[in-house]
Amino acid sequence: MTPEDTKIIFSNITEIALFADMFTEELEMALGSVIEGGQGDDSVGDLFLRIVSIIFLHNVIAIQFSVVE
Repeated sequence: MTPEDTKIIFSNITEIALFADMFTEELEMALGSVIEGGQGDDSVGDLFLRIVSIIFLHNVIAIQFSVVE
């Protein structure tokens, strides 16, 4: 792997880490009473629908940004 490949692959590592933290917290809440100490109904499906929307929007923006460059 070239240094340029490494730069491209890991250029958004901060955003990935922030997303992982947010997703973990959201998933714990969405599991509701399924996990020990959790409360409420299981809403994992709703969470995934929201996350898919965020990922889709991110991809659209990334594609538009790459066209501009």
